[in-house]
Amino acid sequence: MGAGTSGSAAGLSGPLALVLLLPMEAGVPIPVPADLVMFTVGERVAAGKFPLWLAVAGFEVIAVLGTTALFLACRGPAQRILARLGPRLGLTEARLRRACARSPWWPRPSQA
Repeated sequence: MGAGTSGSAAGLSGPLALVLLLPMEAGVPIPVPADLVMFTVGERVAAGKFPLWLAVAGFEVIAVLGTTALFLACRGPAQRILARLGPRLGLTEARLRRACARSPWWPRPSQA
């Protein structure tokens, strides 16, 4: 190990890795793969420097919060962006209606 590393695979502590995972789960493009961050948490648990129960609970909470944040972003701001920029990209209202007509889950384009 080098003098400047904390001993983990990515140089992250367990709590810092869990905090970094939240925006990753919410769809924010971070240049570090999420799997590497999860392996870092596992490595900290295996080394006895981070409790297993906290890692498992942290992963669960992050999955729920990240998915909820992504859903809320798609439900609100992303729909407005799609409505404004979609026609420029060929996603007209008529095309969205046709796509939704084929889907048994979405009876109209405004539902997420």
